[in-house]
Amino acid sequence: MKITKTRLKQIIKEELENVIEGVEKAWCVGFEKDGEMHHERVYADAGGVAERKIKKKHDIGDDAIKSTKEGKCPR
Repeated sequence: MKITKTRLKQIIKEELENVIEGVEKAWCVGFEKDGEMHHERVYADAGGVAERKIKKKHDIGDDAIKSTKEGKCPR
């Protein structure tokens, strides 16, 4: 089976978009630490992965996570 240059370019473009889309998905994780509410943007494939990154980074437990949603965090 032959693949034309145009079709090969299209395949490469689609695959690159899939990779970039997966890497750039931002999650806003809201968490409580030292009695204060914080929000932090985390790049991850899923919300659960984003939460684990926050828990590890800030050394907090499950109960400290208050919200997780895809997108930008409030300023």
